[in-house]
Amino acid sequence: VESRLGATGTEVTVVDLKTGAKPPSGPETQRHAQLQAYQLATALGAFTDGIGPEGTVSGGARLLFVHPEATKGGGFVERAQAPLDDEARSEFAQRVAEIAEVMAASSFTARVEHHCSDAFSPGDCRIHIVPAVSRS
Repeated sequence: VESRLGATGTEVTVVDLKTGAKPPSGPETQRHAQLQAYQLATALGAFTDGIGPEGTVSGGARLLFVHPEATKGGGFVERAQAPLDDEARSEFAQRVAEIAEVMAASSFTARVEHHCSDAFSPGDCRIHIVPAVSRS
């Protein structure tokens, strides 16, 4: 977490160190849910310890890739997400609330989708299609 004092309070930027080999594109970075979650946490006061009473504002969020394949020998690659505006922050907060409601349920509907059987897609959806776990 980086912070600096600005005109509207302390600007906080969360930097997430990544060891993966494939950084997201610029547009993917702007939609990156994990970075949006960091920004929402900042807006909700998660990083106020030791900062002071003036409050915090998001300075955006960044991914810092250090894997040699990601950096192509350059040391590191950074992807930055611009600070969320009020509308984007509200939309993401609503998304989190909806997901929390689903996750709090006592059962889930398994959906077998293309990525579950795509040999070129990372991951394996076996958990979704095992009869003991799913009734899809």
